[in-house]
Amino acid sequence: MNADSTDISLSLCRHPLNNFYISRDRTICPICGSFYDNKYKDNNFVYDDSYPEKRSHFDKNVLKNKIKSARNFISKLDISLEGKNVLEVGFGSGDTLPIYKELGAITFGLEAVKINVENAVKLGIDRKNLFLVEELPEEFPVKIDVFVFFDSFEHIPDQYKFVEWMRKNSASGAQILLIAPKADSFSQKIMWPFWAHRIPDHQFPWSEPGLIDLFKGYSFAKIKSFLPLK
Repeated sequence: MNADSTDISLSLCRHPLNNFYISRDRTICPICGSFYDNKYKDNNFVYDDSYPEKRSHFDKNVLKNKIKSARNFISKLDISLEGKNVLEVGFGSGDTLPIYKELGAITFGLEAVKINVENAVKLGIDRKNLFLVEELPEEFPVKIDVFVFFDSFEHIPDQYKFVEWMRKNSASGAQILLIAPKADSFSQKIMWPFWAHRIPDHQFPWSEPGLIDLFKGYSFAKIKSFLPLK
């Protein structure tokens, strides 16, 4: 169950599973507060060409809100994107990618679904700068200055391996903009089991302390956090 698949006694947050509190519908880490959703934790979720429709990637109202939110989130960064290499991981429809171009960045994208890549090309993103998961090279063509995750990090199957890849392909002073459902959020605490982020492809919601600890192990440190109002 851990990222290296070598010790099933450890959880995704690398804390001992035998210390976890098991409730009717969750298996909760008492150290960081991240948890497995017992309803979905054993799902082998497949990201195929039906996924964008299921998640309304091309719905006009969803896109309008996503683009507005993305501009707000990007404004939280402490660096200018002018001349920077920006990689958005799991970019969905691709409609956020042109924002980085507008801000002067060299724009790259990584995606699991082929039709999302095709749509990003239609939006003016160079195909050679877009990578399907299976195309991702061990050594990226450039060093990345800014990694962007808009509700995508929690979908990565082997998160430790990917963060190690990020470390190897980071420019000096690289930053990460990560928006994700928080296992320790107020909305989760009051809305569970009807929390909006309780869906089949969210098997393991991370807490903020859990994420900070994960990235710290790969030389990334928290700069700041904010409430991502959408």
